[in-house]
Amino acid sequence: MDLTKIVLEQVEFPDFENFLSYWHKDEQDDIDCVFYSRIKNPLMYETYEYAIEDFFNHPVANQLSVNEKGRWKRVNARYDYNLEKVVEDFSETARADAYKQNFFEMKFGYGMHSYDLLVVSFVELHNKVIVGHDVRVPMNMSSYLSIKQQKNSEEIQSGERFEYKRAHGIWVP
Repeated sequence: MDLTKIVLEQVEFPDFENFLSYWHKDEQDDIDCVFYSRIKNPLMYETYEYAIEDFFNHPVANQLSVNEKGRWKRVNARYDYNLEKVVEDFSETARADAYKQNFFEMKFGYGMHSYDLLVVSFVELHNKVIVGHDVRVPMNMSSYLSIKQQKNSEEIQSGERFEYKRAHGIWVP
């Protein structure tokens, strides 16, 4: 898995809202989001098994989550786990989800909280392809992805509380 192949291309907020509405999502007033974007070249997988194995092979894999009937099942990649059991259990749970949107997440980084981590949420399309359609990344982890700012936009600067600022990207087919 090469996260740098994911491209976040900056867009204006009204365009971003349209992307959200495609997936029937509402953007809460997120004062920490400084970079709204369209995802180009999202993570895509043919099977959950391959996605899970790929995740656990990433050097900064943190947590894998899958929703099971409204409750999140999680495994931390930094602790001991039986990969074969995790692949089997999480794959079955993901396939059983009826909604197939925001039910499967990969978190990357060394932090303990979601605002510290790069989070990729997935959707399963009708053709059974699993796509990372929603990406949230703290700006201090932005080097893990490719970020393209608009030429006329204000440069995102590091500084006070920069580590709590984040980029949010949505993929639309």
